[in-house]
Amino acid sequence: MAAKRLPISLGVLSLIPAVFVMNAARVLWHSRCRSHAPEVDAVIVPGTAQYDGVPGRYFAARLDHAAQRGLDNPQLEIWVIGGQLPGDRFSEAEAGVEHIRRSGVPLTRLRPCPHGFNTLGSYQHLVAEHPDLKEQKLAVITDPHHSLRACLLARECGLKVVADPTPYCPSTFPNKSWFRTLIHEIGGMVVVDCARVFGRSTARVCEDALRRLDGWLRPSHKTRHAQLKATGNSRGQG
Repeated sequence: MAAKRLPISLGVLSLIPAVFVMNAARVLWHSRCRSHAPEVDAVIVPGTAQYDGVPGRYFAARLDHAAQRGLDNPQLEIWVIGGQLPGDRFSEAEAGVEHIRRSGVPLTRLRPCPHGFNTLGSYQHLVAEHPDLKEQKLAVITDPHHSLRACLLARECGLKVVADPTPYCPSTFPNKSWFRTLIHEIGGMVVVDCARVFGRSTARVCEDALRRLDGWLRPSHKTRHAQLKATGNSRGQG
């Protein structure tokens, strides 16, 4: 029996380099397709790390680009999405809105949606609370490497989006952070593709496995992964 299983295992393992290269190409190609001030009704900024109301470098880069778009277009609405993990005093959406407000964009055009513990969960809350957004043309402002996955997840939720990656991202080639974020997004694309082919329950299993691997490679991430998993299980989100 073991001899019969071996070729299958080797076949699966042989696919890993191909999947890695294919998804790397997809992420990098999409990250270069930057829209120059796309004609949209509103923009969405997915949240990421914030520290007691102060956006981290990557989040600030997204917000600064969104603020510039808002200053250039006085009619543009800016949605900032993202909830908070246990122990946080502020949500990502609240921290993001305050950052953009300080850039000079009127608060009346800033729309926080302080829910969700990951990109998909935040989109799901946004669509549930504001279904009219499905009829608008939207731009997603995020990191270049995150752009493809962020757009695919938005479309999965029924939103009509185009990519508008921030040019201020602190992760640039050939820094280590550039490679780390690329590898992270390659894993994210594996989860997205798994969900499209096999369903969200299977994708969650895949995501948990990738998080365990990331925790082994980068022990400092274990605590956040545990928080994300616990929050996701308690809220029943994928």
